[in-house]
Amino acid sequence: MIARCVIVGGGAAGVNAALSLRKLGYDGDIVLVCAEDRLPYERPAVSKDVLLTGRLPPIVPERVYAELRVDLRLGRRASRLRAGAVELDDGTELHTDKVLIATGGRVRQLRIPGAELSGVHYVRFANDGEAIRAELRPGARVAVIGGGLIGAEVSASAIQAGCDVDWIEAGYRCMTRSVSHPLDEALMAIHRARGVRIHTRMAVVRVLGDARVAGVELSDGRRLDADVVVVGIGIDPDVDLARASGIDVDDGIVVDAFNATSMPNVYAAGDVTHHKTRHMAAAGRLEHWRYAQSHGEAAARSMLGRGEAFDELPWFWTDQYDHHVEGCGLPRASDEVVVRGELGGGASTAFYLREGRLVGATSLDRPNDVRAAMRLIARGLTPTHTTLQDTHRDLRKVEKEMSHAIS
Repeated sequence: MIARCVIVGGGAAGVNAALSLRKLGYDGDIVLVCAEDRLPYERPAVSKDVLLTGRLPPIVPERVYAELRVDLRLGRRASRLRAGAVELDDGTELHTDKVLIATGGRVRQLRIPGAELSGVHYVRFANDGEAIRAELRPGARVAVIGGGLIGAEVSASAIQAGCDVDWIEAGYRCMTRSVSHPLDEALMAIHRARGVRIHTRMAVVRVLGDARVAGVELSDGRRLDADVVVVGIGIDPDVDLARASGIDVDDGIVVDAFNATSMPNVYAAGDVTHHKTRHMAAAGRLEHWRYAQSHGEAAARSMLGRGEAFDELPWFWTDQYDHHVEGCGLPRASDEVVVRGELGGGASTAFYLREGRLVGATSLDRPNDVRAAMRLIARGLTPTHTTLQDTHRDLRKVEKEMSHAIS
């Protein structure tokens, strides 16, 4: 009998694990330990909604935790695990039968002169977004460091707030890791059209200023004026609890296909995990919100002894300006690309084929293409190049036709 489950981490993976335990009929105690002292919230809002409106939607309303008898421990961290117990940083000891670690990640810090100046911000938690929002005044000069989705969303939000924006990326293009080529070029064109100055193949070597930010110095010697610097250069997994407890770690907490760690009765889920699925070229970490939700749900099943090997196709979305971007799969540079629509800023989708098989898709303002692609990939179906390119063919209907033909 499982009398108590303790979940460490109040993000997408941890909260969805708690909700899933109840949906699966578990009637024992659930304790959810959250490092932040506020109700668990939708973290993607930190780089979008919070910056523009101050709105921070909760994952679920507070009353839901009470209704489901989930014991929220806000503002607390777990310091160590041992057989049958979780020790918290306030000295509390929680006796438990099963533990889920869903501690997520910590933002990577700039390691350059001036990084400690006032006006340098990171994007991870609600208070980060609120501090940045206070700085985004019309006319403010904002330097955004990091060309991923966080950098894209912050740049878009800053432009919409009336700021002057420089977006800096060390690689050849922005958003390549997130949306893949050639959609990355189309999105960069949209940002440029909105007024963002993009500097690629460029590193920031120094933050300028005395007590307060005044600008940044680039690797080619140029200096850009800045009143605010926002850094989005990725996260590192928060593995302190796992390390302190002797759990195997390798750029994240190592878990098997059933979310199990090297310690009996201890599981892990979300951004903090190092794992492998058939969609991944090698074991590693995936940092998408929806993926963390699904991983937490899978962990709940495993904790109750009903687990199935986790093998979900990654899926993500982002809104920038009035454009909606979605993607699925993990495209590689060697994949064949088939494009539907106009890449020059119009609605378009890039499909990725590997050895002739559809393995992923990324869309700009064509979300139905991605949803259909996910179903096609799940069934091992690949339409012809002509069908993929034809904007008049509804891939949802194509998927149904192809599925019917092989049934």
